[in-house]
Formats: sequence, structure tokens, C-alpha cells
Amino acid sequence: MMLGLLLAMFCAFGGAELARAGEAITPDLIAKAKAEGEVVWYSTLPVTEAQAWSALFTKQYGIKVTIFRSGASGMTQKLMTEIPAGRWGFDIVMNRGTNIELYKKRGWLQKLNYPERKQFIDGFIDPEDYWGTYYMQFWAISYNTTLVKPHEVPKSYEDAANPKWKGMTTFDEQDVDLYVTLLKIMGREKGRDWLKRVVANGLRPRQGHTMEVQLVSAGEFALGLSTYASIAEQFRAKGAPVDWVAFEPVPVNTLGFAISAKPPHPNAARLFVHWGLSAAGLKAMHDISERVPARRDVPLKNKRLERMLQSKLVPVDLAIADKYAEYNQEFLSLLKGKN
Repeated sequence: MMLGLLLAMFCAFGGAELARAGEAITPDLIAKAKAEGEVVWYSTLPVTEAQAWSALFTKQYGIKVTIFRSGASGMTQKLMTEIPAGRWGFDIVMNRGTNIELYKKRGWLQKLNYPERKQFIDGFIDPEDYWGTYYMQFWAISYNTTLVKPHEVPKSYEDAANPKWKGMTTFDEQDVDLYVTLLKIMGREKGRDWLKRVVANGLRPRQGHTMEVQLVSAGEFALGLSTYASIAEQFRAKGAPVDWVAFEPVPVNTLGFAISAKPPHPNAARLFVHWGLSAAGLKAMHDISERVPARRDVPLKNKRLERMLQSKLVPVDLAIADKYAEYNQEFLSLLKGKN
């Protein structure tokens, strides 16, 4: 029933939005894409979410979307196995910005030729035109509202290193992206020193952003230091004893959308990306999941998250793509108290 309602909503406004897209979607592109009949999407989204969103594309254009779903690291491993063997099975790939940047540097992507670039917030679409942000995540600190009194809520990352939180903090052990973005914000030495002090204060790493908020909500931790604000908002809306706070400049993770350098269905691939990055496509995504688009012309349901768009935002530092393994090793060593 929910999917049917979303399809009806999309059809009500989707045609008008796409008609204004100008060069992004042309009758010729649509005709060629329909002739191909299929697009293969390598996605890191939860399967039900990817299916609901791609069903809107199929409803609009009659083109089948075949989805392969994997985690961020698993996706990279799949491509590193397939592409050197000459297998280009994907048309579209979505992953964290640092992974997408790596794919670009390895020549696995082609340019989007996307004409609506100015609609995106600065820093959230590739200046070389190889990817656009499908959605972004504000990094924040979550806190248990029972364990943390209003006057104790951290006002800075420095507050999170206070000895009062000894043994009561957690950090996603996979989130090297946040670590390097904090180095960019704080400066390398100050950023490393901050993480060292947090670890020395009894930090207990866990795996997964949703798990982080679940554990903070359950009272296992007072503070989650690598929380995605949108996930904390979802739990808070359901009545969980959790809230969050973010500090400017706000570190932001990007989830990129890109086209294969050798897509099996080149026209369907371009149509899917241009629809996906359009105001209509990203509004449909937000209606399904409340994920935060990086386009200026897509309003958000959650006004608290919408206000974050007015903050000074620092997207994840994609310059680390070539040294990702090196930074990850450094990050994991720090988490273990070895550096």
C-alpha cells in the first residue's frame, strides 16, 4: 500500500519536474533506454529501500532495474575481482564518496554530462563530473537522554573526551571516513590527539551506525561519537531516549552515484542517473527513506535536519582515496591504543 501511494505521488509531480530538466532527460535518451530495457544497479542501500525507489523509475519508464546489493567494502572487493577479469556487469554504482573517488581514479567510471550541477550544494558533486551525491549523512554525537542531563550535553568534540565519560563512549570501528574528516577540520596533530585521548578514556568501538544508536538508546553507552544524525532522528521520533548534537563545521559523509566506464546498458544507465539526481528522483528518495539529498531545491520533511543545511558543512575528504588503506590502518591502530 505504501509503495502504491509513493508511485501515485511521484506520477503526480514527476512528469512536470522532468520536463523542466532540460538536457538531463531527452525524448531520444528515453527511447534508446527503453530499447535496452534494463539497467543494472550495484547499490549499498538496504534492499527494500532500493527496490521501492527503483520501482518508481520502472513505473515512469518501463525499464527493469536489476539490483545487486552489498556493503561498502564488499562492493569494492566485487569490482576489484570483476573488472580486472574483463567483466563489466554494472551500469550504475553507488557507494561512499571515498570509494567512488577510488573507482574514478582507477578509470572505472565515465562522466555524467549532468547539466543541473548548480542545483547541488557546493562540494557535493564531483567538479570533474564523474559522480553526484545521492544522499549525505551529517556526523553528530548522539547521547542517551536519561544518562546525560541537559547541562552535560557536549558542546564540542573536546567535551566528549571529558573523563566523566570514561567507559561510556563508542565509535563505529569502520568509520575511517569520519576520522580523516576530523583530521581535516581539527588539523592532523590535534585530531590524532583527540582520538588518542578518547580511546584512553575507555572508548569501546562497535560496528555499524544503526547499532551505535541502538546501543546509546539502550543505555549501554552515554555517547555515540560517530553517529549519523538522521538515524538518531529516526530513533528519537519513535520515542527512544536518544538525541544528538552537531558542531560546526559539520563533518558530512557523501554517498555517490556514478556510471560505469563500460555499461552494458549505456542509455538506460544515463537515464537512471539523470532521473536519480533530478529534483523529482531525490524527492522520491527522501519520501521513501528521509535520507538527506544534497540538492538545494528538494525540501526535507525533518526541519531539524533541513536547518543543518544552513550550517558550515565539510564533506568527507576524498583526497584520501589513494591512501585509504594507510589511513584505515592508522585509524584502527589508534582505536586499539597502539599509536
